[in-house]
Amino acid sequence: MRLEISAATPPAPPKPVAPAETNTTRDRLHRLVLDLTLLTNGPCPPQDCTNRARMILERATEVKQVITESADRERFRPAVDIVDKLAGVTADSVDDPAVQRQIVEVGVELTRWLNRNR
Repeated sequence: MRLEISAATPPAPPKPVAPAETNTTRDRLHRLVLDLTLLTNGPCPPQDCTNRARMILERATEVKQVITESADRERFRPAVDIVDKLAGVTADSVDDPAVQRQIVEVGVELTRWLNRNR
């Protein structure tokens, strides 16, 4: 039995389950969680700790931005509160090992929360 392909109008594409903005938000958060998971996993050599802390800080700030722009911002409010623990941290203070430790701890907490609640 052969299937014949009709020259008639092509079938309509499937409708998205959620609005495009939500899918984009979900995709962006997923990518950021993957990055944070890799960055917060295990110890780092001393020469890499500053760069690692900077990258975690950047990703955490981006998570906050994505959530702030999201329609689900209230549901993700606890994640924003976690990121806000780094409010006083500046790019200049990342060289301090105590600040690096704080950034990694907040990154781990944020990653765990997002993995449980997204």
